[in-house]
Amino acid sequence: MQAITALESITGTYRLTVMDRDGSNAISLFPTPDQTGLKPLSVTYVWSPDGEQLALIYEGDLWVVDVDSGKSQQLTGDGQTINPTWTK
Repeated sequence: MQAITALESITGTYRLTVMDRDGSNAISLFPTPDQTGLKPLSVTYVWSPDGEQLALIYEGDLWVVDVDSGKSQQLTGDGQTINPTWTK
């Protein structure tokens, strides 16, 4: 998670970002710039068993984010989804 506005990191919103261990080569994955940022205390997410995707709840809906491609897909639209899990 990377604060969208660094000086508002406590009360602000965030983007899901991947980067090298030293913080270089940062790539924002989710949400897109035209969407509202993530609120860290209200985001529920879980890694896929193979570590290549994240399932997360965003504004009450289930999304899957592919870490390598950066593509995301909304899977529900009712705004009532909670607690994502993966099964094999």
